[in-house]
Amino acid sequence: MDNTLTVKLVNELMEVERLGDIISEWSNSLNLEPASIFDISIVFDEIIANIINHGFLDNREHYIDVNICIDNNTFISTIEDDGIEFNPLDFEKDDRALMLNERESGGRGINIIKKYMDVVDYRRRDNKNILTINRKIKLKG
Repeated sequence: MDNTLTVKLVNELMEVERLGDIISEWSNSLNLEPASIFDISIVFDEIIANIINHGFLDNREHYIDVNICIDNNTFISTIEDDGIEFNPLDFEKDDRALMLNERESGGRGINIIKKYMDVVDYRRRDNKNILTINRKIKLKG
């Protein structure tokens, strides 16, 4: 099975589940450890849902390009969208010391992403948001 995967999504929430199914099937074919697949799925759910919910100011169809590869036991992914400029690394929030009713909404997604990924990088190029994530992974057995 190919160690690369490319998926083009549209900005509709049903695409989050579709991507999860595609990644799960692809990851299983590569014999990735189930815990790694689970962690990766959580991260993609967070990233893609946030792009779809907050990234576009109009009602037009937009595309989100997801490119993934496994290289030398490292999961590497780049997610590109043409939404409004948004660097999630600028909005990290650690308010775990506050009571739930004292916390402001939003801003915790990057904490989830950073928890499960070894590297998170953002850049803006050609009017596109480009988020790159990677982490070491384990194979079954």
